[in-house]
Amino acid sequence: MAARRRSFQGGWAFAQLGYFGDDHAARGLAKLVRVWPGENQHKRAVAGLDILASIGTDIALMQLYGLSQKGKFKALLDRARTKVDEIAARRKLTTAQLGDRLIPDLGLDTDGATTLELGDKSYRVVFDEQLRPFLLDGTKRLADLPKLRASIGSSAGSEAATATVDHWKALRKDAKTIATQQLQRRGLRPATTRLDRSSGLRWSAAAATSPSSSSAPTARVLPALWTRWPWRCWDSVGSLAS
Repeated sequence: MAARRRSFQGGWAFAQLGYFGDDHAARGLAKLVRVWPGENQHKRAVAGLDILASIGTDIALMQLYGLSQKGKFKALLDRARTKVDEIAARRKLTTAQLGDRLIPDLGLDTDGATTLELGDKSYRVVFDEQLRPFLLDGTKRLADLPKLRASIGSSAGSEAATATVDHWKALRKDAKTIATQQLQRRGLRPATTRLDRSSGLRWSAAAATSPSSSSAPTARVLPALWTRWPWRCWDSVGSLAS
């Protein structure tokens, strides 16, 4: 607890995060904002919301949006919602539309995957139906990158390998945040996305294909869901059409 308070003790230095903070800072700050009210640090938590908004990257705003959707402290939840509403209004969007747009592309290709290089090997990053990333080594599925070898090579090679591991860890954290926010917004829970064979899950075409669902980040991340599920279509009277 004391370490958390010391980390951001200087008000001036804290405020500079809004100008110089990056995605890594935003992830760490969001974690602290969640717990600060419980440590009698409500004002600092509110300042943290402003800093996330000032950082302004997709990752930072995604963290802010998450703070507005769920939390133990109602006062902080209300302030986060107000901040999100203000950002949406400036962009001439509804809060729901803003939520649709806060999907970082995670550095993915247009097919919703990416490749990581570690030493002399390449691993393909793909996603399962719950938006959880995993790795493909050829046709072999891996849950995590192999541990770095001491014999990775030159210092430049070692730095590149460390950067790859850091990128993988950040991608997993961000994918988890996206899954929590986007699956819930679409009426699904990450822990229960398996379809019941008898009833399944249904929602309107409008809800499944929001106006921003064709945006590049959405189109790259969400195919992990859409392409893995069986689909059927019902007409307006409830008859199975396809």
